[in-house]
Amino acid sequence: MKAYATLFLVAWALFLVLTAPSWQVAQVAAGALVALAAAVLTRPLLPASFAGFSPMAALRFLIYVPVFLWEMVKANLQIAAIVLHPRLPIAPRILKARTRLSSDGGKMLLANSITLTPGTLTVDVRGDELWIHCVRPAPEQEADPQSLLSPFEDHIGRFAP
Repeated sequence: MKAYATLFLVAWALFLVLTAPSWQVAQVAAGALVALAAAVLTRPLLPASFAGFSPMAALRFLIYVPVFLWEMVKANLQIAAIVLHPRLPIAPRILKARTRLSSDGGKMLLANSITLTPGTLTVDVRGDELWIHCVRPAPEQEADPQSLLSPFEDHIGRFAP
């Protein structure tokens, strides 16, 4: 039941954020009905072990969002500099990094966070290893591929270990 409640609250909160500030009673009620239908229809698609999120995990996720957005802005600026450079200084590499995250959801979120950051793409996840394609890795990233994970892994581990 907690899983359904979590899905409902997440879907409804997303609806409310996307429709703010023009809320009307009928619109909020319709959003609640759609969120309820979404929770009922999507729960079977999630692993049976999914039991919902605790309020603390939700708070930690909300703390993660600005960290992710900041990393995305930095990566966008780096890629823009590469693209605008007259010689297009790229040096593509595939690096292997090992994650400390144990849950499939945590690994999935880490891989997607890396992929959504411009200049990197998670090519494969095998066990606790992530294979990451980098357009132009920094020397410290080539020396220590774990540094590719560091902006995200610690935060994700707090709510999806």
